Amino acid sequence: MEGAGIGEVHRYRSRLEMCQILLLLLLVVVVVEIAVVAVVVDVVVVVVVVVVVVVVVVVVVIVVVVRSKTISVFFRLIPFRLLIKVSVEILQRSTRKAVEQLFTTNVGTPQGDSLSPVLFIVYLENALRNARSNEIPQQVLPNEIIYADDIDFVGTDPPNINDIETSLKNFRLKVNVDKTEHTELRKDKEDWKLTKKIGSLLGSKEDIDHRKHLSNVALNKLSNKWNRPDKVKRKTRIKLYNSLVKSILLYNCGTWALTTTDEKRLDSFHRRQLRRILGINYPTKITNQSLYKICSETPLSLQILELRWRLFGHILRRDNSIPANLAMLYYFNENSNRGIGRPTTTLPITLNNDLKRLQNKDVQLTTKEDLHKLQKIASQRPS
Repeated sequence: MEGAGIGEVHRYRSRLEMCQILLLLLLVVVVVEIAVVAVVVDVVVVVVVVVVVVVVVVVVVIVVVVRSKTISVFFRLIPFRLLIKVSVEILQRSTRKAVEQLFTTNVGTPQGDSLSPVLFIVYLENALRNARSNEIPQQVLPNEIIYADDIDFVGTDPPNINDIETSLKNFRLKVNVDKTEHTELRKDKEDWKLTKKIGSLLGSKEDIDHRKHLSNVALNKLSNKWNRPDKVKRKTRIKLYNSLVKSILLYNCGTWALTTTDEKRLDSFHRRQLRRILGINYPTKITNQSLYKICSETPLSLQILELRWRLFGHILRRDNSIPANLAMLYYFNENSNRGIGRPTTTLPITLNNDLKRLQNKDVQLTTKEDLHKLQKIASQRPS
C-alpha cells in the first residue's frame, strides 16, 4: 500500500510537470503572435521579444530532454512576470497607433452626447402634454408616475390609457411593446401582484418570497467563504453577508405590508442564514440572543421597521404634490367608505400597527387628519 502511494505521487508529479511545460509552450506561442502583430509598431521591441522567446525555448528543450528532479527550479528561474509585462507593453503600443475608420452622421445628435437626454426629455414632455389634453383629469391620483426614463400611466378609464400610444405616434415616438406592461388592479384578481417595478414585485408577500430566493442564491454563491472558517475570519464573513446577501434581502423592504406572522418568518429566515455563515449546524445549538450578539445583529423585523419609517418620514417631509403623498391621500379618501369585514393588510395599516406599539393614543394613522398631523411632526424634525 505504501509503495502504491509513492507511485501515485510520482505519477501526479509527472502530470504536473507536463502541464507546466504545456503552459509554458502556450505562453511562448502567445508572445510570438504578439510580436508578429507588433512588427509595424516597434522593431526594437520585436527583437527583444524574439530574444526572450529563444531563451524560453532553450530552457524548455533542456527541461524536456533532461527531465531532472530540479524541474521546479527551472520554472522558478523563468521570468513569467517579465514576459507578461512585455506582452502588455506591446499591446499598448500597438493600440496607441491604431486608427479606426471615420464615419459621419447627419441625423440627430452625436451618440453619447450629453445634450441628447436633455433634448429627449424636452421633446417627450411636449408629446405628453398633448396626450394629457385627451385624458380625463383625476381628483387625487396623478395621471403619470415617472422614475428616470420609466413612465407609468395611471387611470380609471382603460380606453383612455390605450390612446396614449396613438398620441405618441403623432410625435414619431414609438412605444417598446416588449418593455410595456398593462396592469389592472382589481380585488377579484391578483395577477397585478406579480408585476415588477424597479426590481420589486407589487405584492408584498410575493416580493418577500422573491427577495428570499435571491438572497439564498447570493448566499450559496459564497459557500466557499462560509465553509472555510479556518481561512476566512468571522468578522469578514459577517461583513460579506451584510454587503452581498442581506442588502439583497432588504431591498425596498420599506414598502412591505407585514403581518406579525410575516415578521416572525423573516426573523427565522434571517437566523438560518446567520447560522449558515457561522457554520453552526445540527446538532449544535445556539440561542437567538447569543447568535445576534456574536453577529452584532438585531432581529430582521426591527431593521425593516427602522427602514420603513425612514422611508415614510422622508415622504412626509416632501411636497404634498409628489405621487407618494397623493397616493396616500387617495387611499384614505377611498378607505373612508369601505365595507364591513377584516381589511387587507396594507402599508398604512402596518404603519398604524407600529404606532400602536408606542401606546400613544394621540398618534395614529387611520384618517386624512392623522396623515396631516404626522406630516407636521415630520417637518419639525431637526435637520
